[in-house]
Formats: sequence, C-alpha cells, structure tokens
Amino acid sequence: MMDIGGMGILLGYAVGRMGCQFSGDGDWGIVAAAQPSWWFLPDWLWSYNYPNNVNNDGVLLSHCNADIYQELMSKRLQMEDRCVEACGIRYCHELDPKVYPTPIYETVLSLIGFGLLYVWRRKFIIPGTIFFLYMIYNGVERFFIEKIRVNEKYELLGLHWTQAQYLSILFVLIGIAGLFYIYRSRSAKGT
Repeated sequence: MMDIGGMGILLGYAVGRMGCQFSGDGDWGIVAAAQPSWWFLPDWLWSYNYPNNVNNDGVLLSHCNADIYQELMSKRLQMEDRCVEACGIRYCHELDPKVYPTPIYETVLSLIGFGLLYVWRRKFIIPGTIFFLYMIYNGVERFFIEKIRVNEKYELLGLHWTQAQYLSILFVLIGIAGLFYIYRSRSAKGT
C-alpha cells in the first residue's frame, strides 16, 4: 500500500500544483532573472506575471480604471469590491516584475517522478522500495524548488532555509533510512 501511495501522492501533488498555477495563489517564485538567450521554450515557462491572481498581489491590470480604483480605496471597500467596480472582475492585479512559475516546475517534476516510479515499479520486488524512493525524490525536488520560491526563511543550526527545505531534508533521510532498513532486513532473512 505504501508503494501505491507514494506514486499516488506524486500524481496528486502534480494536479494540486496545476491548481496553484491556474489560480495564482501565491506559490510562485522569486523575481525572475533576465531570460537567457539560449532559452527556447515559451517565455511564460521562464517568468510569468500571474494576471488575475487570487491574492490580488501586484499592480492593477492595465485595462482597469485606476481613478475609480483609487477612489474606492479611500472608501475602504474590500479589495474584491474595488476590483469589480474598477475592472469588472473580482481579481484585478498582476505581478510586476514577473516571477518564476514554480507551480509549473513542480507539476512537471512530479509527473516525471510519477512516470519513473510507474515504469520501474516491477523492477522493485521488495515492498516499500517505491515509497522510500518517492520520499527521496520528493525531498530533493522540493528542497531545490524552494531556492526560487517566495517563502519565509528560518535559522536553525546556522542554516537559513524555508520550513519546506527542513522537511525535505527529513524526507530524504527517512527515505534513505527506510531503503537501508528494508534491504538489510531482506538480506538478513537470506532471501
């Protein structure tokens, strides 16, 4: 069951991150560096402005009436009410400058991880192997994506990482310990 769960968690995580991308819920990355000349993929894969993000973070969309919006700000109306009056939509902001679209990166990486584990599932005959490989893969992926994600950093033992990075290290350590344990138990039984 753990092996099935590990693959399922990766697939579910990929779908969940799609929702983060579509809604613009604040799981985006830091301000993107200038796009390199060698970049051949669509521009929005390098940096994205999250128009109509559900946090209403950033600047007012260009087609909105800024004067009406400013007037409504002075009346202390709710953000969404100001947007509806000034723009005709509930969420009327976009990020400027553009940021790294980390939900897209995590969606792709999670789908790749799911695909690898699914394709290789028959090669692992010891129960639990796939789950502990999932733990290692997810930990490494999340640790590095946090390098470019906007999150608060905490100091612990002289390290300045996000909470997710500390948990990622824990995932990797549990994954390695789990693999060591199940393979050692298997060899001790002599099978």
